[in-house]
Formats: sequence, C-alpha cells, structure tokens
Amino acid sequence: MPQRVTSVMGVRAAGVAETQLRCTAGPYHVSVHVRDDRRSAEVGVVGQITQAGTTHTPVPDLLVGLVEPGAPTAFVNALTDRFGEFHLNWRREKALGLQVGYGADAPCVFVWSHPRA
Repeated sequence: MPQRVTSVMGVRAAGVAETQLRCTAGPYHVSVHVRDDRRSAEVGVVGQITQAGTTHTPVPDLLVGLVEPGAPTAFVNALTDRFGEFHLNWRREKALGLQVGYGADAPCVFVWSHPRA
C-alpha cells in the first residue's frame, strides 16, 4: 500500500494545485512533481529517479507506473529516459501511487488523492 509522503507547495488562484515530493523507495531516490489542474480531467506526474545513496546518478530505462492503492498492477506506464526522468498523465479519479521498477514487490509511493476522496 502506498504511503503518503507529500507536502503541498501551494495552490494557485487559477485552480492548479502543485505538489512536490522527494523520498527513497527501495534502491531509488524519487523526486516527483504533481500538477493537478482542476479545470482539466487529468493529473500530470513528472519526475526523476536516481540511485539512492549517490549524488544525482540517474536510472535510465526504469519502468514507472501509476497504480490505485491496493491494485496489483499499474494502469499506465513509462520508461525513464537517460536522465532518469519520466512524465505520466491520468484522469482525476480516486488516488494514485507511483510504482518504481518491475514486479509485484516494486516500491510504491502515494502521490495524489482526489480532493473529494
């Protein structure tokens, strides 16, 4: 089950909420920026994965995906680029976790919850 590790940076007057989180998930350091434009039907998740315990060593070609808490698999996936960066979009519904890596035991962090959830 994903754990909440986020802190709100601020809410813009235009209805855009932005959240940034940084945490360690297994052997990775995760830096994620979540953009929730309440006028849109989607949430954008942009981030970078680096090796934990190192200074900015990117992890290329790593599978990352969005999951619902308790779901066994991700419903949208991407691979990190050569800088360890990724970008995912999904509909604004329920809650989202970010699964980092392959397999059912891949680490997962809580990144977003619907304001009405």
